[in-house]
Amino acid sequence: MGKSRFLNLLKTKTLGGNTQASATELDNSANPVFLEPDNLMDILQIGHVNSAIQASRQNNGLPKGSLSEIIEITVSDAPTVLLQPTNEEVYQINAITIKESSGATATVTFALTDGASSMQLGAQAGSANQETNVFGPFKTDLGSYPLTLTSKSYLMGSRDNACTVLISYHVLQS
Repeated sequence: MGKSRFLNLLKTKTLGGNTQASATELDNSANPVFLEPDNLMDILQIGHVNSAIQASRQNNGLPKGSLSEIIEITVSDAPTVLLQPTNEEVYQINAITIKESSGATATVTFALTDGASSMQLGAQAGSANQETNVFGPFKTDLGSYPLTLTSKSYLMGSRDNACTVLISYHVLQS
């Protein structure tokens, strides 16, 4: 393939699109690259492509405004998935509010899980007929701020009384 074999491999790929190079393809394309003078161009090209991926997908570490959202989830008395990214997405939770409208205090137990094992973050009470902030810049009882989620470490919750949970989050990587 010559000195540009890495870029030739990616010619049919669209970075960030539906036909993007997979993580396996990117990893495998670098397998035969060794630290030798003949491979200097390949190493520089890999670094260039990795920088482009970071800049386009991760916005240089800053959240893109169009990828921010506030969702409202009805919490069950059984463990409920509150927020779970798919594939290689990474979400950063900015704030969580318990919204109670039935006239009784609602306590939500929050946990991180990978689908097999779980770890409880804490139980938070939402006041009757109010929206109660339980996680965010002004309230961090559920752990350190911010909270990052992936497809294998996502947010679950269960409640004792009927309520919903509002979650504000940014998509850091899609």
